[in-house]
Amino acid sequence: MLFPYSCGSVALALLLCGAASAPAATLQFTLTNLAPADSFAFDPSLFTGGVQDFTDVIFTPAEGGMETLPQLGFLLTLDTAAAVFPPLVGGTGLPLLLPGDSLTFTLGGVDLLGENTLHFGAELFGTAVLADPAGQFTGLDLTLTAGTIARFESAGGGPPALVFPDSITPGPASVSGSTPVLRLTVVPEPASWGLMLAGLALALRRRRC
Repeated sequence: MLFPYSCGSVALALLLCGAASAPAATLQFTLTNLAPADSFAFDPSLFTGGVQDFTDVIFTPAEGGMETLPQLGFLLTLDTAAAVFPPLVGGTGLPLLLPGDSLTFTLGGVDLLGENTLHFGAELFGTAVLADPAGQFTGLDLTLTAGTIARFESAGGGPPALVFPDSITPGPASVSGSTPVLRLTVVPEPASWGLMLAGLALALRRRRC
């Protein structure tokens, strides 16, 4: 039996559903080490405070064997734009990323009204907006250079070299402050695209009523 839903009732259902669920999201994060071969590895950590549902960690290694490279810690957290980072509590270690390696993971139940900004960095920290003031996800695709996330210092009058925390060894000569070293993307979790398309189909149907 088909229920006699009107276009108006469909529109009302979409409005109520959107109002209830708009601030929360399930997001897929992807990190890719773009640093030159034989330069350094990223050692990422995610600080969630135990709030989000952290799942679906997928590590994709680049071609080649294991290497022993200097490691640069990379910290991630979600919070408001005005929050101080890093919080240094609730950190979760992620797989080490050698040059060419990539990593994806999913965060579910993200409150985009209270956690609308991604904070990131190694020794220098930046922010990127994830949602507008209404809690609607805006998307993110960043290519970070070494100079935007880590310090460089000159030694002996030479060119500035990358500084690794807790190490007296200077960074590789193949990496300067302008070298792209990390790509960071955030998108809606792929399984949610079906629901988004279904909502779009209903919206288009409503317009024809």
